[in-house]
Amino acid sequence: METKEEFFKSLEEIVEAELFIGSTFEEFEEEAKANHWSISLTSELAKKINAIEILEFLKAVKANRKQQLIQRGFSINLFFYMWFDEQSGTLNFSFIDSTFTRLPFKCTLKLVKSELEIIDDFLQSKYLDGIPWDELTDNTELEDSNQEEYVLKVFKELITKN
Repeated sequence: METKEEFFKSLEEIVEAELFIGSTFEEFEEEAKANHWSISLTSELAKKINAIEILEFLKAVKANRKQQLIQRGFSINLFFYMWFDEQSGTLNFSFIDSTFTRLPFKCTLKLVKSELEIIDDFLQSKYLDGIPWDELTDNTELEDSNQEEYVLKVFKELITKN
């Protein structure tokens, strides 16, 4: 079993990862993927971690990306965006050039005002260890009109060089 300390130590590579900034609009998807990170943990470990600890980790990641903008002489700002993928049990976040006003999702988004809302959903999810077979259903017979539109909660923040 991984300890809380081991978990956060394993995330250090994310803090120091190199930021990729595309030079053309066509590189938008590549930029979003290159700057995307996904973290997971077990439900047992989630009980030992609090949201403030995750916030501190994210604060370090954002500070590093801001420092990279400055050191590399980029004249842009970044959007940091974060979401919880309940199906995979992962907390996800990425950075893109702020000139791209559209986030790279193909579903309806609900922008939330606080990172804590997303982090709390992650830490309190009953699916961190996977979705039990008895909760899975076969939706292939449902008509499209009967299916609800999926809405993803996303936190978005502008990261500036200043």
